[in-house]
Amino acid sequence: MMIRLVVEQYKVANDARRAELERCLAENLANPFINEVVVLQERPLPTPLDETIKLVKIDSRATYRAAFDVANRF
Repeated sequence: MMIRLVVEQYKVANDARRAELERCLAENLANPFINEVVVLQERPLPTPLDETIKLVKIDSRATYRAAFDVANRF
């Protein structure tokens, strides 16, 4: 069974929050049960180079509907 995680990546002004989000993404990438991480971005942001990441450009902050629409495309 393939597990695809859909997450949003956005610009964060608070350094502690940014570090927390980066750590969460790194831990998800290291999870052997997650096959693919789809990262929704409004604008290009630094993202780890990893073969499991798929970047998807979005026009505004993600909604649940947008996340499910993207998940259903893959």
